[in-house]
Amino acid sequence: MEEQQARAPEDMRRVAIFLRRFESGMKVEIGTINRRKVDYFKAATAIEALLSPAYAKQKGLPKIANATEALAVLSTLNAFGFFQHVRRIPHPRLLFPAVLRITPNQQNLVAADGYYAWFFELRWAKYVRPAVVFALLFAGSLLRYEIVRMGVYLCIFMLGVVELFVGIVVVRYIFYIMTGFAFGPGSGIWIFPNLFANTGSVESFSPLWDREQP
Repeated sequence: MEEQQARAPEDMRRVAIFLRRFESGMKVEIGTINRRKVDYFKAATAIEALLSPAYAKQKGLPKIANATEALAVLSTLNAFGFFQHVRRIPHPRLLFPAVLRITPNQQNLVAADGYYAWFFELRWAKYVRPAVVFALLFAGSLLRYEIVRMGVYLCIFMLGVVELFVGIVVVRYIFYIMTGFAFGPGSGIWIFPNLFANTGSVESFSPLWDREQP
């Protein structure tokens, strides 16, 4: 497939890259071919992407004015092996991901109602996707254990408390500087004036405010 794709014209390769990017807006589903996960799509969604304003803004891509021209571009991509025609195998139970079977079209013509599996990946996706899947599986296996799950929740709570405390410190200093300009140097108002005093936890937040005497 890669050798076949390498022979494709540069503008066709750029079209394939656009369709594989999130900004194309294509709806992509996950299926399996011989137990290997693949992305597949309905050609109608690819036609919509090629006729979208997002495609029109791209530079170095062939101009496409209507659905007929979009199908011609998709047929060219199919001929260079960027994707292949597939059909979903019926199953008595609803399966996810869907089981697919490759059904090559000898003329490489793309039909709007047909389904096609991608055999072209962006370079970063080859490395990022497996890493994300591994991270999700690892996190899911850890969260099965109640103690670990409680530890994660506790860490999140403690981080929230620390962020709240830092926010209070920043706000009180900003408020002191602003009131210092209003009342004169050394006469600003402190929020929680005992926050850093050698007192108990409750006393540190009492009184709510106090004005510093020059």
